[in-house]
Amino acid sequence: MRTLLLLLVACESGTITIEDADSAAVADSDTPEDPAGGTDTEDSPTDTPPDPTDTEEPTGGDTEQPPAALGDLSLDGPSAVDVTESRFATADCTLEYRKFTPQDPAAVDVAVILTHGFMRNREQMRGWARHLASWGLTVYTPNLCHATFIDANHPKNGEELAAFANTHLQGSRVLYIGHSAGGLASVLAATHDPDALGVLTLDLVDTDNLGLQAAPSLRLPVYGLVGDPSWACNSDGNGVPALQAAPDHTLLRIADAVHCDFESPTDSGCTTVCSWQFPGPAFTDRQQQKAIQALIAGFALGESGVDARALETWMPGRAAYDDLARSGVVTGI
Repeated sequence: MRTLLLLLVACESGTITIEDADSAAVADSDTPEDPAGGTDTEDSPTDTPPDPTDTEEPTGGDTEQPPAALGDLSLDGPSAVDVTESRFATADCTLEYRKFTPQDPAAVDVAVILTHGFMRNREQMRGWARHLASWGLTVYTPNLCHATFIDANHPKNGEELAAFANTHLQGSRVLYIGHSAGGLASVLAATHDPDALGVLTLDLVDTDNLGLQAAPSLRLPVYGLVGDPSWACNSDGNGVPALQAAPDHTLLRIADAVHCDFESPTDSGCTTVCSWQFPGPAFTDRQQQKAIQALIAGFALGESGVDARALETWMPGRAAYDDLARSGVVTGI
């Protein structure tokens, strides 16, 4: 319950936009043969030198083209994005959600459910959602029904996310991504969802060891990004042992990151409590956000099957990871 200190100021207004200065309005759109040559001749007394301008085309069928370069995953992808709002009724509540639809979708039947933290809302996931959709993935950002002081029920949140996936997104494989308590809800949802492809948590905060108890049962890839331990903001990093309990886990730390760095955009409700650091951070918000954005996209594009190379952002020794880690902003755990 120590993490509740963060939330005493969580309802304050005054959005501080890190990367995305767009409004939260709906219906939004971004304006992201045959071989040639002569016949063979028998040897003759006089050798004729070959004509250097006479080149021979390869025989056979079509030649295989090399794959296109993946691109910088910290930058937005090529697709424009449409944003709509809707609702989904569960047994106990109505989930309000935004849907981020790429105008140029990837050829995979995979959806991403991206979930906010305790006493937060879908607005704090808007930047990440738009970024993933620009790379061709359809993304949903629900408002959790049970993530307030008067109604904090993490197992229910997990059940309702899974119900949303299993009923509303029936037929689609699902990637769960969540920040803080939304990360916990994502882990719990995956235990109820046979179509879950993978889970990524953003500075997960565990409560009552729910994540620690659920993680060993997950038979899918579990990824985690974590910031610096904080008593007030992430329960001294108690999400790390929960993630390490998953059989297939990959964890990375964002150096000097505070809890708010895993929101996009964040606001004063988080930064008032969580952005105090002494000494000051060695990396700028821009450096941290670019790294987080690339890693989120790497997970989603790789595990969805859009492009397996994207997972190399998580693999030490691969160029994509080393480019992120060279400055020290990304480190292993």
